[in-house]
Amino acid sequence: MRRSILLAALAGALTTSAWAAAPHVLTYAEFEESVPHFDLADCPAVMAAPQVFCRVSFNGDAVHVFVFSEDGNQPMVGFRSFDEEGYSLDLK
Repeated sequence: MRRSILLAALAGALTTSAWAAAPHVLTYAEFEESVPHFDLADCPAVMAAPQVFCRVSFNGDAVHVFVFSEDGNQPMVGFRSFDEEGYSLDLK
């Protein structure tokens, strides 16, 4: 019994340190499948950069903007939240 507890603790510690040593990069494909969002035609000016695209998600009074690279597997390269005073919404 005691040995199995020690082995479980050791396995947990090894898994945790391995996870911390190699953080996971969220790709757009993973984001697309798991986060309810809307496409943005253009990134907000404070987040705009060459070769990126943005997606937006709403949660309560906050808006969350996710920035993805157009390169490779399209990793997330930025994120920013705006409270209700930090954004305006235009519907077309």
